[in-house]
Amino acid sequence: MNVVAEGARKVKAQGMGVHSAEEVSQFGCTDLKVLSDTLADKPFFFGDEPTTMDVVAFAHLAQILYIDKDTPYSLRDYMVENCPNLVGHCSRVKERCFPDWDEICSSLDMNTHLPKPEKQEEKEGKEEAKESKESKEEKEGDKEKADKEEKEVEKDKEVDENKEKEKDGK
Repeated sequence: MNVVAEGARKVKAQGMGVHSAEEVSQFGCTDLKVLSDTLADKPFFFGDEPTTMDVVAFAHLAQILYIDKDTPYSLRDYMVENCPNLVGHCSRVKERCFPDWDEICSSLDMNTHLPKPEKQEEKEGKEEAKESKESKEEKEGDKEKADKEEKEVEKDKEVDENKEKEKDGK
């Protein structure tokens, strides 16, 4: 069996691959309608307080609703036109759970797994901290050295005093 036929067989076996893009879009619209009917006029799916269901629904609905307006997307258009309660639900969850939404979206680091170049300010701060640490270690080292020398001097004095005592005793 050739590669194309094998791929086509797998797509058909998967289920959605046998449907056209319009049919898949219609499935999505139907699912949105079911969610909308389930939510009805309640603020959240199970009453006045959000639950796990609301968070899960928001996670999926936000991807549809908050896609860039310049990008044509039939599910977003359907949701806005036919499911205003889902749009309201997304707004309520967003306001309640993400009051800093705009800040998050504007400063979100999308590739946290990649190493980032250090900013100049951070480099300078690290250098100052390193110099300060070295200076502190140097001072501590000088103090330890002075203490050690002082002890040696005292030891030498004791040795000298003991020798003199021995001389005087003989």
